[in-house]
This record gives sequence, structure tokens and C-alpha cells, in this order.
Amino acid sequence: MSVTTPMAEAAAVWDRSGPEVVVFGIVPWTPRWQRPQHFAVELVRRGHRVVYLTPHLLVDRADWREIPDSARPEGVVLAQLGADTMDSVHCSSAWSHDDLAHAHHQFWQLLRQLRLRCPILLVQSPRWWPLIRWIRERSELPLIYDCLDEHTGWDPKVAEQTRAWEEELAAEADLVLASARRLHQRLRQHARRAVLVPNGCDVERFEPCTTPTGVLRQVLDGPIVGYYGAVSPAWVDASLLAGLAELRPDWNLVVIGPCDQVSAATLDRCPNVLRLDEVPYAELPRYCADFHVAVVPFLVNELTGATDPVKLYEYFAAGKPVVATPMPELYPFQGLLTVAERAGDFVEAIERYLRSPGEVATRRAVAREAFWSGRVERFHQAMLDCLPSLDVVVVAGGGDPAATVASVERDPSYQAPVTVVDDAGQALAEALRQDADAGRYLLVLPAGVELPRGGLLAFAGALARTPDAAAVLGELAGADVDGGLRELAWSRFGVTADTAPAVTGDLPVVLRRRDLAASTPVATPGGSLPARLQALGLPVVAFPELLVPPALPKHPDGLEPAVRAALQRRFRAG
Repeated sequence: MSVTTPMAEAAAVWDRSGPEVVVFGIVPWTPRWQRPQHFAVELVRRGHRVVYLTPHLLVDRADWREIPDSARPEGVVLAQLGADTMDSVHCSSAWSHDDLAHAHHQFWQLLRQLRLRCPILLVQSPRWWPLIRWIRERSELPLIYDCLDEHTGWDPKVAEQTRAWEEELAAEADLVLASARRLHQRLRQHARRAVLVPNGCDVERFEPCTTPTGVLRQVLDGPIVGYYGAVSPAWVDASLLAGLAELRPDWNLVVIGPCDQVSAATLDRCPNVLRLDEVPYAELPRYCADFHVAVVPFLVNELTGATDPVKLYEYFAAGKPVVATPMPELYPFQGLLTVAERAGDFVEAIERYLRSPGEVATRRAVAREAFWSGRVERFHQAMLDCLPSLDVVVVAGGGDPAATVASVERDPSYQAPVTVVDDAGQALAEALRQDADAGRYLLVLPAGVELPRGGLLAFAGALARTPDAAAVLGELAGADVDGGLRELAWSRFGVTADTAPAVTGDLPVVLRRRDLAASTPVATPGGSLPARLQALGLPVVAFPELLVPPALPKHPDGLEPAVRAALQRRFRAG
């Protein structure tokens, strides 16, 4: 685990091959690790940098805040946006205009300061939708909705509004992920593309749990029936657990996790219930190892009817027999677990498992098939396909295009097809090509320009963040009288717009094919592509420092290594 800060890592932002992913989270990063955290870690392993935004907001704060967390894996930034009055996206009140303005400004501030290129927005709660709608109205950043739950089941007071927001989010998203079949069937009616991605398991963490550790068994005599996870009246049946404990006072019922007051009072009346507070995720397997039988005592309602419990796969990885209430996602595992409805049914099933735990090896095999890496693999390519499609044209212009072509081909951030042409006229003809294989974006590079690693993604991101500009990376169209283009460059991209006269034709230009085609530029005078665009009155914004990585400044000899490293970080992040 790393304790460095995101700002210290900003210097290496382009050394990852994949696009950055900004997760609009549904839960805090700690203490419980669930689907959101495992997805983030797996995406980092695949070459992405991940920014995880907690659902808790800062009230009346001018800047976004980094959340210090010793459990933050390297490659993950934990951050918090601010709002005017809202302290959580899950609160019952709707977003006000001032809340949206605060959070929207800080979102772009975060992208600039962390030097994110063309980030993919991964949204895990429809309660973020008003802010996401603002962002998508002002950009073409890719959008994915990951539906973890039946969100209308959490708070009946806002269920109707939540469902409406979710349907809008699913319709706008480039890709929808669903954790359960019921969610998938419903959302694919609204989505362009929906993929079923069940929950999974950190097999390596839980598989050693087949051997008891004694953390519970050294203080408890008799069988241990265990449950871990939050205990809430929205989804956990505390009365069922209490009934089970009362029927078998010679058993120990261990409940690990936060508990609401009503459920706590129900459980605490049973002397054989041991209720523990939250246990760190890294320590949880040691407690699970001492369970004789594990239970999933969820209520049967709309929320749990679309639930694929992460803990089930973790129990299976530990080889534990499981007794659970009826949930559609569990039916395929009948035989490896037992579905029961009443406390007496739970007792009968647990007694059978205490006599014989059943197919331990088969349960572990099911858990291995649910490894989080495999779950992310189900949607990873579809996620990358959400990026704007990009083609590259290299204009030889009498020069040698080999170095330019080579820099494109070795850039891992895009697998972009490359075409070499002789002059700007041919580049213009290529830009107008509208067949089925043509990319949405076209990057035109003059021979001699060598892209830095990750540069293709930066070019695509510059255009995706500027929906009102026809092209980016050319000469500025007209005088920047009020400084608007310069401010746009700084606030959106973290770079300074070049307002000095440029040599037309010598700067790369990235453009949308549809914008150029709609302007019929074939009859437009001008020799270079930037000149033709300017003659059409299409705004073109220049960010020339994206073309080459900056050289490190020279520092005096004899500096302490820590001082030298800090100066280099400050230069890169400045």
C-alpha cells in the first residue's frame, strides 16, 4: 500500500497505457471493500489510473479535497467534491443549482490538477445523475453506469425520483453494467448496450480460510454460525437471526459489522449472540475462518431480489457451507448452499452442515470462477470501446514521416490506424471520408512531430472536453479578446492556450469528422487544414505543449536526493 499523495504522482500520469477512470462512488472507500473497490484495483492492474469520488460531499468548500487513507492502493486517488448545501449524494433533497455549480467547477478543477487526459466516467449511483448530466452537456467524455443494486429500495421517499434519474442515466450512458439478472433485464430496455457483470471474490484473500485461526474459537465453545456485513433494517432480517439464536442457545451466533439501534436491540437480547463492530477488510478472513456455517439472512424485498451478495463468493472461497434466505441470484447454487425462509428452517439446514459440511472443493471452484479479475475482463474491452474512435493522418509534405508514424504506433493509449498522405488537400479528403470504418475523431500530424507516450489519448481528450470547438491543436481562430479561450484551456486542460501566431500547417489538428463534413470545406480556400478551418469560421484551439514532454530543469550539483526528487515533482505537477 502507498501513502504518497495524488499530487506527488501527477508527474507520472502519462506512464499508464490506459485512459484514466473517474469513479462516482456509491460507498466510501473504507472500511468495507465491495464491488467498487475491487473494480478500481483491477482497473489499475490493467494500466488505468483511477480517481474514486466518495458520495459524501464537502459543504461550501471552494476546492476538491484529497482524502488521506493508508489503505489507498497505488494508482488510486481518493477524492471528495464540494457542494453548496448537500453533504451526500444520497440525501433526500435534490441537487440545487448552486450545489451543481460548486461540484461541476470542482470536477473540472480535479481533472486539470491531476492531468487526466480523456477520463472515462464510471457512475455507481443514479443519485449522481444531475451532476453527470451537467458534465455530459459540456463534454463528450465517455460514460458508463455500473448498477450494483435496486436503488429504489433504499429510500422510499425518493424512489420515484431515483428511478427517473436512473433511466435517464442508463439512456445517456455509452455502456451499462448490471450486477444481477433482474437489473440487466430492466436496464437493457433503456441502454444502448448492457452487460451482465455479477459480483466476484478476492479468492487469494479468502481461500486460506479453510483452516481455523482461533480468533473466535479460542473464546467461544460450541458451533459458530457467522455473518459479516452491515446490519440494516432495509435488507437484514435481525428478527430471523434472533429467532435462530433463541432456538439453539448452545450455538454461538457471531455478527460482524455496523448495526442500527433497532437491530442491535433485537440481537442483544440473546446471550449467545456476539456482536462485533466493523473489522478491517484485511482482517476479515481470519474471523471467517472460524465460522462453522455462514449465513446470509437478508429480507425478501425489492432491494434484495436484485442482489448478488459478494459475501456469498467469499464464504465459498473459504469453503464454508451457507444458509441464505430466498434470492433469485442464489438459486443456481442450490446444493452448494441451502435456501431457507424461517428460523426453524435455518436450524435444520445448519444442523445438516454441522454433521457434514458438503462439497468444500466445489464451493471453492465456484469462487475461483468469480475472481474479480475475470469479472472486470467481462466489460474491459467494451469500456475501452466507449472512447471516441480515432484515426491518424500523417502529412509528409516532402519530409520523412517515419518517425511520426513510429511514435503513433508505439503509443499504448490508442490502437489508431495510420494513413500517410502527401499534402493537406489529401488530409482534407481523408477527413471527409464517412464510411463505416472511419473514426469519429481524426488527428492530422505533420511529418516530424513525435508524440509523447499517451499523447493520442490527450489529443482525443482535448477535443472531447471542447464540444463547441471544431478542432483542437491548431492556430487560434481570431483574437482571444476577452481571454475566454485562454481560460478554457487552463480550466479544462491544465495548459495555456497559444495565442501567438502559428505557422499554419505545422501544428497537429484533431477534429470531428461530422463538423468538417457539415461545413463543405472542399471549396474553402487555404493551403493547410488549420487555414481551411479558420476560413470556415470554425473555432480551433491550440495546446502545443501537448506535443512533446517537458524537459526537466537543471538543478545544482550536491542536492540531497529527497530535495532533488521534490523539485522534479513540483516542476512536472506545476
